[in-house]
Amino acid sequence: MPDSEGPTNRQRSVSTVRRLSAFDRSAILETGVSEEELDVRLAGGERPDSLVKEFTPERWAERQLSMAKLSLKSSVRTFFELGVPKPEIERLSNGVLEQLLIEALEVVSVSAEDFEPFLDDESIVCPVPHQWNRFRVACGIRPGPGPLMCMILGGWSRSDEEKRERFEAQIDFAKQDRRNTERAVNFLRSLSDEDWHRRGQS
Repeated sequence: MPDSEGPTNRQRSVSTVRRLSAFDRSAILETGVSEEELDVRLAGGERPDSLVKEFTPERWAERQLSMAKLSLKSSVRTFFELGVPKPEIERLSNGVLEQLLIEALEVVSVSAEDFEPFLDDESIVCPVPHQWNRFRVACGIRPGPGPLMCMILGGWSRSDEEKRERFEAQIDFAKQDRRNTERAVNFLRSLSDEDWHRRGQS
């Protein structure tokens, strides 16, 4: 019997999944992510906003800029009520909007050249297994057997050279499509040092 004082695990999972709007869900699914994988990641606690940023960076950047503009309008009204001179308010507002635009463009204005820092780092083999599979999705590579699948589970015993070659092949695949390039580069940029498997590690 589930505890009547709180929701069951299934209820919590459904509640978490529903926090992703139908509009965002549809946009993410159009990138090639399966519904099952999306639901698993949501039920696992990933924030919907993070998934929107990972798979549809342009949509995320536009939304962030729109929200920032609304917040700025409120701040401008407060400055005006406090008696801050209008020229000073305009100067501050323009500066803030310019910085917000720069930050938003940094998310989406990427090219195949932005893979180079990861390729130039010879200590990098590939992302660790759970992150590598997420990178595969960001590249637009559909699940299933083939020469672009991640070497995880049974394949993790393969040599570092083989895994590095597979990682580079996935990057080459992502480079063929602008949206895949954007998602894959932004995903790699989000990884921390512990998310990488490096040469010499077990």
